Amino acid sequence: MKSVSIIIPCYNFEKLILSNIKKIRNKILKYSIKYEIIVVDDGSQDTTYKKLLSLKKNTKLKILKNSKNKNVKYDGNIFI
Repeated sequence: MKSVSIIIPCYNFEKLILSNIKKIRNKILKYSIKYEIIVVDDGSQDTTYKKLLSLKKNTKLKILKNSKNKNVKYDGNIFI
């Protein structure tokens, strides 16, 4: 079976993070493939992290949180 990992770096993205993850998940489910969504909260100062935690219970979602903003290049490199 095919599988995909989607990595989403975010910073202060409280207004759109939940809807974006739901849209991505709905697209993936159309293709019947194994998936994981990995979100890297890059030290957000808003409620992004709390919103991610509320969604984690119902999806194949992994959440990583940087204690401070390290920028998108750093977030992508932690998986390499």
